[in-house]
Amino acid sequence: MKVDDVSEAMIHAPVPTGTTPHQGILGKRALFFDKEATQNVQLEITGN
Repeated sequence: MKVDDVSEAMIHAPVPTGTTPHQGILGKRALFFDKEATQNVQLEITGN
């Protein structure tokens, strides 16, 4: 999912996320949702 601000999205995420954003593609920041909360489906937030 694309968001404007990864840190802000982490605060307001509807399910738990990983502890810290990591370097995503094209210099963007990225963050994974906790797979236990998504029934083992890997979901990633990407943005600035």
